Amino acid sequence: MDLTHSLADEEIKTEEEVVEGMDVTTRSKGPAVAFPEGLPQDHGDSQQSNPGSTERPGQKRRFPSPQHSSNGHSPQDSTSPSKKKKKPIMINSNNKEQSELRHGPFYYMKQPLTTDPVDVVPQDGRNDFYCWVCHREGQVLCCELCPRVYHAKCLKLTAEPEGDWFCPECEKITVAECIETQSKAMTMLTIEQLSYLLKFALQKMKQPGTEPFQKPVSLEQHPDYAEYIFYPMDLSTLEKNVKKKMYGCTEAFLAEAKWILHNCIIYNGGNHKLTQTAKVIIKICEHEMNEIEVCPECYLAACQKRENWFCEPCSNPHPLVWAKLKGFPFWPAKALRDKDGQVDARFFGQHDRAWVPMNNCYLMSKEIPFSVKKKKK
Repeated sequence: MDLTHSLADEEIKTEEEVVEGMDVTTRSKGPAVAFPEGLPQDHGDSQQSNPGSTERPGQKRRFPSPQHSSNGHSPQDSTSPSKKKKKPIMINSNNKEQSELRHGPFYYMKQPLTTDPVDVVPQDGRNDFYCWVCHREGQVLCCELCPRVYHAKCLKLTAEPEGDWFCPECEKITVAECIETQSKAMTMLTIEQLSYLLKFALQKMKQPGTEPFQKPVSLEQHPDYAEYIFYPMDLSTLEKNVKKKMYGCTEAFLAEAKWILHNCIIYNGGNHKLTQTAKVIIKICEHEMNEIEVCPECYLAACQKRENWFCEPCSNPHPLVWAKLKGFPFWPAKALRDKDGQVDARFFGQHDRAWVPMNNCYLMSKEIPFSVKKKKK
């Protein structure tokens, strides 16, 4: 997937072309194509606060910043957290070419492998210091594809993995982006179309109250932020990455968004008000990514709100059913999917949604499945 073309050289498509192309059955792996901005623009002059607007919890322990940081601290100032990383055995040492790993925004060159089995504290500045699961320090496993690190205990590993190790997030993304294992929704979308849908998701993530996360944290106001946060992330950075078409699947976008919550917990603490806001942002993101996976065409129609959008059939039409919830009459709905004996029903009218037991759903007919009989007096 070539994402290195400059936007100036990309072919411009109209919004109509994007919509018309939503029924593509084969995912395009060609050059990225720019699409018109169809979303509300952010107002940069609005008054916004930063995620670090309050003082950091007292129990946070200071550790040295990477060498590229501008906070003036050197590795000699304090002791860094103990990070445990196994060095794998040498493979094909005569090969002068290093294998390249490209994964979303992360682009690393694998260092030459050695036979030294000693565990070391990484000095290459490629990894975070805090576990992706519990957001605490300690001996951690470093992913070879991204900056994330994990405690072996948090992953419930009985033994430390040998050789190059890839974290659960990267494994999910790899499976989601592989042509042979990608979801049905991803086979329907090109990178350009997915990026177009992600712009709508971003707008929904910008709920009132999320202003502190809509722009990067000011290092002038919070000079120690870089000492704690390895990989800063905010909604404006996500938006820039979407415009660059850096995400090849919904899993990649969600994994990137999770840095917002991870960083907020590290700097502000797990019980801080801003952390609760960050959790809401991630919940919205998870919901939007799930909706794209269920049906990209339904998601696009719901976002654009064209006239009679709910009645428009998708390229793979959804069954129309009579669905009944307890305490309600049978009501016409679209059955988007079924899971564990439940049907994901999207009702006509107010467009409510619910998981309805399969035995309470009947294919659409002219008459309601069960007519109400009047009781005899």
